[in-house]
Amino acid sequence: MVAKSKAVVLSATQTLAAAYAVVNTSGVNSGVFDVRNNEQVTLEVVHVHGDETSMTVLIEGSLDDASSVWFPAEPAADVSGSLTAGVFATTAGYRTRTYATSGTYPVCVDVCGLHRIRVKALATGGTPTGTIAVRAAGVFE
Repeated sequence: MVAKSKAVVLSATQTLAAAYAVVNTSGVNSGVFDVRNNEQVTLEVVHVHGDETSMTVLIEGSLDDASSVWFPAEPAADVSGSLTAGVFATTAGYRTRTYATSGTYPVCVDVCGLHRIRVKALATGGTPTGTIAVRAAGVFE
């Protein structure tokens, strides 16, 4: 049987910045969601578009509770790689999401093996006057 945790506020409405910043206005959980008992997490990203051209979101993960080491939680690869001598070579990277209009966007993340996640946001183009708010709910068996 699959169950879902209660939604946790990672950030109430926060104004975007011109550089990646952790989405956190609550102060209670520092914008961090403990995912060690979850297989997946659904994030509710609420974006109110401002003067910026777009907002980019990056989800990061950490393997433990005490470390300051964070890394992109969603690896990605350039699928236009090449096949040489039976080996497919591709450029490794990570996934970001870009939103250019106001809206409420669901984001599902596989968090197996992670201890916690956080969300970073970045405003690009124009003056960053838009906002972001994030809630998270875990899915577990």
